[in-house]
Amino acid sequence: VGDPKQAIYRFRGGDMTQIIHLYNKNIKALKRELPPDSFLQDNFDQIEPHLIGKSLKVNYRSCAEIIDFNNDFFGFIRNYEPFQNEFPLLDNAFDESYFQEKSAGVASGAHIQIVFKNEVVTEVANFEQVDESEKNEAENTENKFKWEDPNILKTVKICLSDGFDFADMAILCRKKEVAKVLANYLKTNGIPVVSADSILLSSSNSVVFIMDLLSLMTDNTSFVRHQCLIHFHLFILKENLPENTQNIKQVLEKEPVSSIIDYFNSYGYELNFALISSFSLYELVEYFINAFKLLENKAEQEYIYAFLDEVISFKAKKTENIGLFIKFWEINKNRLAIVVKEANAVTITTIHKSKGLQYPVVLVPEAQWGFQFTNFDTIWVHLDEVNDDQLCDKSTHQSLRAASLSPNKSLLNTAIASQYKAEQELYFLEAINMLYVALTRAETRLYIFTNHGISDKKAKELGAKKQLGIDAAIQNVGQIFYHYLKNKGVYENDKFEYILSEGKSHFSNKKEATSQSFLAVSPISYQLENSLQLKATQGFAQTINGGNATEQGNKIHEILAEIYTNDDIEVIVNKAFMQGKIDETEANEITLKLQKLVSMPSMQPCFEKGAKVKNEMEILLPDGTSLRPDRVIFFKNKTQIIDYKTGIELPEYHSKLRVYGNLLQTMGHPKAEMKLVYLEHLKIVDV
Repeated sequence: VGDPKQAIYRFRGGDMTQIIHLYNKNIKALKRELPPDSFLQDNFDQIEPHLIGKSLKVNYRSCAEIIDFNNDFFGFIRNYEPFQNEFPLLDNAFDESYFQEKSAGVASGAHIQIVFKNEVVTEVANFEQVDESEKNEAENTENKFKWEDPNILKTVKICLSDGFDFADMAILCRKKEVAKVLANYLKTNGIPVVSADSILLSSSNSVVFIMDLLSLMTDNTSFVRHQCLIHFHLFILKENLPENTQNIKQVLEKEPVSSIIDYFNSYGYELNFALISSFSLYELVEYFINAFKLLENKAEQEYIYAFLDEVISFKAKKTENIGLFIKFWEINKNRLAIVVKEANAVTITTIHKSKGLQYPVVLVPEAQWGFQFTNFDTIWVHLDEVNDDQLCDKSTHQSLRAASLSPNKSLLNTAIASQYKAEQELYFLEAINMLYVALTRAETRLYIFTNHGISDKKAKELGAKKQLGIDAAIQNVGQIFYHYLKNKGVYENDKFEYILSEGKSHFSNKKEATSQSFLAVSPISYQLENSLQLKATQGFAQTINGGNATEQGNKIHEILAEIYTNDDIEVIVNKAFMQGKIDETEANEITLKLQKLVSMPSMQPCFEKGAKVKNEMEILLPDGTSLRPDRVIFFKNKTQIIDYKTGIELPEYHSKLRVYGNLLQTMGHPKAEMKLVYLEHLKIVDV
């Protein structure tokens, strides 16, 4: 079962030609690459009589206008003569079955829009002190900001005003880098997003800048200073790095780190170099956050707090060494992420991950990828047909049978020209397939953001060539949209937006989901007399009877959820202070109260280093519900369960705690000891 038009996993070893050959009963083509003695030769002969090709043509996903558009658009690609001449497999992948049929009850009223970018290329400053590879990396950093497309932000807001929820929208990106930048851009502008890539800490501008500053403390090279300057101007000052000014040249040339600190100070960000030099890892990170006012950007706050958690965790488990933390970051930055909290959010994902899915609204940004190999690509080729003494080991008389090469057009003049052509054809087909997958995910609305890169002058030249019967070759996906609209007779040189089908408003009657969850708990054979409201895993608990004392108890309750040992108290309290959840007076009071709590004889063993602790541990019950005790400590001969309470004492708390104890014993843990801790007066009750 497969679809050659959706074969987009060639980089993982996928081979779309297998499905094509099986569907067309072309067994000879399947056997061509196999060794003569392969058992698969016989297998292919045995299955040949039983092959029956069936095509699933009916599209049950999309509205009528989207189906018609895709049929017309990919029909244009299929019938484009230069493609047919150069890539004969295109006709096999997009055979007559590419045409999608509509279901009997297909809806109508879809919106289809193509938006071309009016893009201005920003030049990158050229510094003599930075080598070519470093300049390229710096250029890539600045170029990422071209992906922050205001048209996408505008489109999301339009869809929202037309009755769609954030959760109805998906942005499908060709590259992970684009997804990360767009996620950060939308979050900065108040749009909730969810994405496997965008939730990475490394997608945060603030975290990137902090890591630049930490690197500066251990690696005072010209390149590190250069990166710091770029990110300082882009992320902090929100402007491009100035041209090659004397001031910047001096910063790059000077050896002392204090020179770049002085540069930051000249812009009003006061940093004390003598103080910085004496700080530990955590103190340094916290100092940078405050000095550059990074928490003022609300979109960055959750990334910064999650990053601080990683610093704390690293410090507790390993060391305060900054250099080792930088190495830890480089190894783990592609997996460290924030916890997603928002259910109603725009999905940002790659086209690869969207395969098989569907969304009411689909936006496809940067739809202008090319058809030619890049400088970073390699291809594997067979060398059996290459007669060259240099490929033979004279001592063993064995020849090199395969090699990995950079795919350059000069290979067309070699003995492996046919292999190069075959690889180029598969590369092209995957680029077209990527487009097919992206454009067929939409149910109701489809927005395409692209750039053809053809100037008005070039467009006139192409028009003149066409009058002479010369058909210009299309070089990328953006130019396909350009030629498609030209072919439809609707393209205008000074027009950037094309609405091919005008959509309708989409106001739904969805009820807002409530933020609180209530659950009657009936675990196994234990029945609580009263249904208890389960406390939220995020945010402060609701007070029972009001009052400042109870309110402070709730705040202590949340802080305790992040404290594992007594050494964590000051760090976690300070974090709550930085988040604005408590003021300075409360921070001092809570610190003293918690230190008093953990020093009590009955509580001290529960907060010692080395104890195995689970805070807010979720216990999944057979009926699908769950319970969550505040703190469980696993000792060798016993299990200690602690539940924190605010407000008045209630008998239900004892029943609930006994349920926890019985459950843990049923799960095979040692005998449970249970304690209720009333936080206002630090009263401890054994249950």
